[in-house]
Amino acid sequence: MNYLGKIDNYIRDVDAAQNIEEVCVAVRTHIEPQGFERFTYALLISPHGPVNKPLYISTYPSEWANRYVQQKYASRDLIMRFVATTLRPFLWDEVSEHAEITKVQHQIFNEASDFNILSGGSVPIHGPGAVKASFAVASSLPEPEFARLFLAQRHELHLVATYAHERMLDIGLIKDPRLSFKLTPREVDVLTWTACGKTAWEISEILSLSEDTVREYIKNACRALNTNNKTHAIAVALVNGLIII
Repeated sequence: MNYLGKIDNYIRDVDAAQNIEEVCVAVRTHIEPQGFERFTYALLISPHGPVNKPLYISTYPSEWANRYVQQKYASRDLIMRFVATTLRPFLWDEVSEHAEITKVQHQIFNEASDFNILSGGSVPIHGPGAVKASFAVASSLPEPEFARLFLAQRHELHLVATYAHERMLDIGLIKDPRLSFKLTPREVDVLTWTACGKTAWEISEILSLSEDTVREYIKNACRALNTNNKTHAIAVALVNGLIII
């Protein structure tokens, strides 16, 4: 299949996606054969204003993704700051040309390398309106090799990121804060542990519930948040401040 045919297929798959997981599958199916092993989408400012905390949808190792969120690295990550100030795709190594690398930034890079994330690049997304987001790709490739790959495909990655971002918003990732959501305390507990990567069985042990009861709480939470799967429910709950991890 030629280049334009692959792009058309990607756009078709994203447009047809009915939930966040299907958008992620479309992105992963397109970029993995090109050499980009991991990606993260981060929503920084929603159509309704700044979010309580950046929302991450990631294919990074869960241990690293959870640590990044739990340590609140986004607020101290120079890469995320640079995303807010530029419109062009950039390599992470380029950030040192614009700002002095801090001790925390060195720590972030070192910890990421422990999970075989050795190189990466980001695509800033600005719009519609004041919305800001980031799409990042990462790899276990050495930096020089990754740089050649990223620079050769940065314009295509920009297109991939833009279509995925727009579809995320269309699906209803961010709800109008004027709409009220209500979760019971137990639904909050279950959804929070789910967001931390726990299985239904593990949550049942933690909360002294049956697995079936845990699954029922998850279904109820999805219904209350007007979502059709737990990944979407977690995203909506996080960005609207209903759960904190």
